[in-house]
Amino acid sequence: MRPLKVMFLLMAALTVGAVRKIDLIPLGSPIPTTPEIVGEDQAWFFQLKPCLTLLLVVSVIFLVGALVNILFVPKNTPAYIITFFIGVALGTVSRLTSQLPMVKTFSEIDTELFFHLFTPVIIFTAAFQMDFHVFKKSFCQVFILAVLGFLMNSTCIGLLSYKINAHSWSWDDSMLFGIILSTTDPLLSVASVKNVGISNILINLIRGESLLNDAASTIIFPFYSDLMFQNNLERFQAIFFQLILHIFGSAALGFLSSKIITYLFTTVFDDEIPRAILSLSVAYTSFILAECFGMSGVIAVCALGLCLDAVNFSPGMDVLLDKLLSFLTFVAQFLVFLIMGIVIGQKTYPSIDVHTFFYTVTVYLSLILIRGLVMCILTPFLSHFGYGFNWRWGAVLVWSGVRGTPTFNTVLAFSRTPSVRAEDLEIKTTIFFYSVSSSLLTLIINSTTVKKLVIALGLCNVSFPKRMARHNVFQHFKQLLATAFAMLKFDRFLADANWALAEKTITDEDLDKLDSEEFNQRMKKGTQRITLGSHGPPAASKAKGARRQRLRTVPNIFIPSHKESPKMQDAALLHIND
Repeated sequence: MRPLKVMFLLMAALTVGAVRKIDLIPLGSPIPTTPEIVGEDQAWFFQLKPCLTLLLVVSVIFLVGALVNILFVPKNTPAYIITFFIGVALGTVSRLTSQLPMVKTFSEIDTELFFHLFTPVIIFTAAFQMDFHVFKKSFCQVFILAVLGFLMNSTCIGLLSYKINAHSWSWDDSMLFGIILSTTDPLLSVASVKNVGISNILINLIRGESLLNDAASTIIFPFYSDLMFQNNLERFQAIFFQLILHIFGSAALGFLSSKIITYLFTTVFDDEIPRAILSLSVAYTSFILAECFGMSGVIAVCALGLCLDAVNFSPGMDVLLDKLLSFLTFVAQFLVFLIMGIVIGQKTYPSIDVHTFFYTVTVYLSLILIRGLVMCILTPFLSHFGYGFNWRWGAVLVWSGVRGTPTFNTVLAFSRTPSVRAEDLEIKTTIFFYSVSSSLLTLIINSTTVKKLVIALGLCNVSFPKRMARHNVFQHFKQLLATAFAMLKFDRFLADANWALAEKTITDEDLDKLDSEEFNQRMKKGTQRITLGSHGPPAASKAKGARRQRLRTVPNIFIPSHKESPKMQDAALLHIND
């Protein structure tokens, strides 16, 4: 890893030096090509400068992203945090010095382009990673969390902002602020917990809630904005029909797109790369078509990703598509946080003071408390559907609610809407800053501590049978390794090798090793259960013999390596069956 870091740092230094040497000029400016200024041997390069400017800027952006990911990810620091502050620094320098015109161009990015460029790949990746069958069974839970929970969160945040803020926001501004902050990012919310060993059901609940409340926000936010200016009954009826079109029409379009992809997979293409490109292109096409025809692109892409998850891909296809989507989502998230940092540095710099930071912390704490209160209210209903629900799952759902790209999409679109009054611009700038800064706090605090919460709640503890199986697999491979080493030591070409160093290098720790006390406690518990059952009629002894016979059919890796008595075998079988 260290040589790779050094190589990237050298590339960054060379790139920065080239930028200083070239002294880039804005696009469209006259190009100096006279020998007195640039030299005869460099005139050809400056003739291409306007074409190379954008390419060089994009290359530097990707280089910075790779450096940040390499340097900070091993330290459990989200790379997007560093990216955001790099954007803030660039935006602030550009504002104070009136330099870096390309940075100003990024800060004035079109909201439609921002929404249509980054959202489809993020939503499609999250939907494609969902387990379709788990989602189908837990759909009622996801719907309750994403719709009822979203409405309750939005109302409570809006009411609290209307009562306690010192910026004289109207009720409509406060409600829009609540809608903006009630969405969660479907990728960032599960990024810190998906590899720690928690239940796949809980991961799908977190991801499914984020996907559906993102879809709800894209529907509710524009409808509420329209009702702010048109309160008549005809407009309400039109919104009702548009709501039906958004939900059912978008889902039908996503389902139809998935069927088209499935048909092309089975009849046209016979290579993984065209199939991966086809999936991604159809996702963008479905998103843009849905938005053009007045439907929800988020719901269409969600339906497409979920339906594709149920398709049996050819061997290696799902791996290739997953790697491609991982790369594209990293690039998309990196650019989103960089652009939002630039916008913060460019647009909100004059309105920042000590009070804004205090109110940002207040907004963040309010988000956590309100989400926890809503989860407590919904828990009795959630426990009757799907796979059940408990307070530990609720705590993880509350703490894993990280805000990200969906929040940025909505608040950026809100900040660019036309202002009717003179003070509307200041209100939009304030809402923009509070939304982005509180979202960043959820990424800084929640995403870095949710893993510790999961471990503290015992949600990633490996079951006893699984630990026994993994321990015996480890012992089996250790035995094979010892046999291979013993044979290689007698090889005449390898006799002079440093075998002590080789054995030390490949030695690994058995993380699933059972100490004698824990093993005895587990066996004692299983023995007590068998003893209680042995006082019954003779049929119980027959059942016990049948259990022993089933145990003999279990693969050897599931049988403890200790010298078991028959009672210990029965106890192990009970744990396996549980």
